Amino acid sequence: MKLADLKKNGHAPSLFASFLYFDVSFVIWVLPGALGVYITNDFGLSPAEKGL
Repeated sequence: MKLADLKKNGHAPSLFASFLYFDVSFVIWVLPGALGVYITNDFGLSPAEKGL
């Protein structure tokens, strides 16, 4: 398979939009986990509340 064949098939803006959507979704799911310690301290959550 050649690169030129890949450029002929598909729709580049749709591919770009899907990658952008995936990146944004990934950030939305990962950042709260990484910031969990700071969120717990700011809101004064107990370990049980943090687990939820």
